Amino acid sequence: MSRLSWLCLAALVAVGPSMAAESEVERQVADEVEAALLRLAESGALAETGRSLSIEREPRVRYELGAVVEIDTASGEAPIVAITPGGSAERMGLRVGDRILAINDLDLTRSEDPGADFARSTARAQGRLRLVVRRGERRLELAGSAERVLVPGFRLRIEQPDLNSTGVEPLR
Repeated sequence: MSRLSWLCLAALVAVGPSMAAESEVERQVADEVEAALLRLAESGALAETGRSLSIEREPRVRYELGAVVEIDTASGEAPIVAITPGGSAERMGLRVGDRILAINDLDLTRSEDPGADFARSTARAQGRLRLVVRRGERRLELAGSAERVLVPGFRLRIEQPDLNSTGVEPLR
């Protein structure tokens, strides 16, 4: 057996049998979670060595507009900076550059947290949208529905390694 074969076999043995039985979906989810945890560690968000975190979320419904909306906290307006082709925003007639002024009779220009108010208003109306937008100098009223997305519930426990016992260098 070549040295490379031995190294591969050693890696499989080190991974253990649980990895071999892992489904493709489980592997994909684990890879995405690990990538997110690495980004958080690199940013310093997980800096408290030795502290574990437990996070649990119930399944929920979320509504997607199909657009990237930037919140302008100074004016309270919400300019559209990108639109998903074929998404709700495009079907409603929204365009890049439009500024959302109100949603379902809620004036976003007077809101303290336009992003949160937009999400709450959309959820209360179960995705139905009546928008007032500014396109250039014109005010338009548009109506439609946001896409309904089911977000699975999850339980996540994050264990911080004891760097003194593992010999692993912390991310900086």
